[in-house]
Amino acid sequence: MFLRRSKMAHVYKFIRSYSHNALPVEMACNVFEGKHTDNSKAPLMIMHGLFGSKQNWRAVSRSLESKTNRKIIALDARNHGESPHTSEHSSRHMAIDIIELMKQMGIQKSSVMGHSMGGRSMMYLALKYPEYVENGIIVDISPISVPRDFFEMEQIFHAMKNLKIPSDLTIGDGRKLAELELKKVVSQKETVDFILLNLRKKDGS
Repeated sequence: MFLRRSKMAHVYKFIRSYSHNALPVEMACNVFEGKHTDNSKAPLMIMHGLFGSKQNWRAVSRSLESKTNRKIIALDARNHGESPHTSEHSSRHMAIDIIELMKQMGIQKSSVMGHSMGGRSMMYLALKYPEYVENGIIVDISPISVPRDFFEMEQIFHAMKNLKIPSDLTIGDGRKLAELELKKVVSQKETVDFILLNLRKKDGS
């Protein structure tokens, strides 16, 4: 029991590496709007969960835009998808990233929705910076830590950190190499495929 709690604390510290001088990154996003979009409504900004990306919410975003006539903005959190990768990663950092994007897009207030890690970030945004949030939808997470299997997550983080992909490999060959390494610690193929959605070459391809 002591070893398990120690591992949990180690991973939790990794996920919540705070900084007193948090700098925003330029988040990647997909904007869904149509000819019937009502720009008088606050847009809905959606953030995915850990290891996910904005692509996970593409179909839902299209459906929500069509049914509500509201602009939908699906986000890539830092260290995910097409957003920049940094050594800093916490709910605070991601909230600041969202505020920076809102300023760039001229959005004064937004509705927000977040799943898992994204939900934690949206709660932080709403609690610390309520002037930017009209309302919120939080999916599959609570303000209290109720984690999944942290031991497995630590193994995943360790495998990702130590994965070395030669720069001369194509993205396809690099993906195959990463898949082989991740399968050593992840039993579910779906989870491996989900993590690999974030694999990018440094040139952006």
